[in-house]
Amino acid sequence: TIGEALYYSGQSDTILVHPGVYRERLIMPGHDFLLASEFYFTHDSSALYNTVIDASDFAEEDTASVLTFFNGNSRATVVSGFTLRGGHGFAPEGGFGTGGAIYIEESHPTILSNIITGNQAVNDVGILAVSAHPRIAQNLIYDNCGMGSVMSVFQYSSLDEMALIEWNDIAQNWGCYYPEWPYLAGSMVYVVGCGAVIRFNRFHDYFGNFSLGVHFYGAWGELLGNRFERLTCVHFEGTQDDGLVVHLYHSRVTVRDNLFQDCSVENPALMITNRPLQAPRMIERNWFENIQSSGVAGAAGLNIIEPSGTIRDNVFIRCTGPLGAIGLSFFSEGTQGCQATIEGNHFFFNHTLQIPERGSALVAVGTGDAMCTLRDNWFEGNGGFAVEHEHYPNPLEWDCRNNYWGDPSGPYHSTLNPEGRGDTVGDHILFDPWLTEPPTSSSAPFSPFALTAQDWKLEGAFPNPFNSATQIRLISSRPQPFEVMVYNLLGQRVRRLWRVIVPKDTPVSLTWDGRDEAGQTVATGLYFIVATSRLSTSSGFKTCKVLCLR
Repeated sequence: TIGEALYYSGQSDTILVHPGVYRERLIMPGHDFLLASEFYFTHDSSALYNTVIDASDFAEEDTASVLTFFNGNSRATVVSGFTLRGGHGFAPEGGFGTGGAIYIEESHPTILSNIITGNQAVNDVGILAVSAHPRIAQNLIYDNCGMGSVMSVFQYSSLDEMALIEWNDIAQNWGCYYPEWPYLAGSMVYVVGCGAVIRFNRFHDYFGNFSLGVHFYGAWGELLGNRFERLTCVHFEGTQDDGLVVHLYHSRVTVRDNLFQDCSVENPALMITNRPLQAPRMIERNWFENIQSSGVAGAAGLNIIEPSGTIRDNVFIRCTGPLGAIGLSFFSEGTQGCQATIEGNHFFFNHTLQIPERGSALVAVGTGDAMCTLRDNWFEGNGGFAVEHEHYPNPLEWDCRNNYWGDPSGPYHSTLNPEGRGDTVGDHILFDPWLTEPPTSSSAPFSPFALTAQDWKLEGAFPNPFNSATQIRLISSRPQPFEVMVYNLLGQRVRRLWRVIVPKDTPVSLTWDGRDEAGQTVATGLYFIVATSRLSTSSGFKTCKVLCLR
């Protein structure tokens, strides 16, 4: 059994598991090891699907997760290449099961390239990590059921060590405890009281009732390059719903290069709840497209309570809700007010629900003594008032000068600029002077109508033909992640070359030494180097041909 192999293994041993169904639940030893199927070495997907660890025979046990880590493993412990199913979680002393497939406590393993499916628990139906900072990477997580979240990371005290959740695909997990409540009430990823870097994951095609994507609670870290697509909030009578995609609650998180697309929510796609006078944050280069919010208040795209920091180079297109694309609320006492700088953003065709005089692109509501700074933004085609604010008890003038309003004549205002043919602005908005042409943004060269996340190119290989090595270059007009593969004429993958983040406008050169996955020299022939963007919404891959001559 796999369990016996683990028992007799030593530090840094490799345990290779051949295809088959192993009806076991594994409690991991404390030393570091590699536990892998043949997929880890061959990348043959049949080994991934056909090497199964099934813990369903242990459903009545206290320790019924497929994998349980108690003993202080480091990141050097790797579990890779399995289908993990039938787990019912860890439930000490008969409590509720948590961590349906994987339970991690005071350990920090690497969970790499697995399929996590068919597991069940009240909470954390996929993975629960307590006082841990594991790496969860390249897993397919779907069709698990329970009541709460899919994955949670809790209470790791170190500020320097973060959980790493990257390149996972999460879809179609569901609720199975109450017939009248068939959707998960928790988040897909829930981070509480610790640090986490969540990057390049794809959350797509499912229904939910709480935070449909990620929830940071009293936590810190980064949200980078993720895709949130076709997520739908389901409202249940008598429940207190968040009904949003990402919620940062009293958390210090940088949000960059994420895509929010085709989501139907109760509240905004991205909700940020700050404490008064909390340190500034960065919301940068995110793309919000076709977000529909049906809640009674709040914006469809981004809503911030006690805003501070910089909101820069984001795109909001066809967002519809009570407050349109962005809503800002500031109610702290004293002179704080709104401490956010809003610059270089693009607002196109956003609308409000039923109340045309509300800000369809941006609205601010507050009582502080300072308004946000708004500059170098591009507004076009937004319904009703594109920008307006409600300030209590006395209105403040909002400095919205040096923005482009969709026409050289400036924004329309019934008395201050009745000849303006641009988007309409509300009262107490300082808009003169305005930009007479769209601003040139330093970091977000988005085309407003192309509906693609970004442009990039793959430059052809040199030398070509080659004997010992050839080189390609990737260039992107925004930072984004790429995966690069080599295929032969039969379409068989020869080698996975790189996973790399390409910086903005900075070419990255990559070299292929003419070897395959096993390190063997390839034969003479024609090969294809394929680069795939993990962030673009179209033109997702590009190819160049290379000729190897031996």
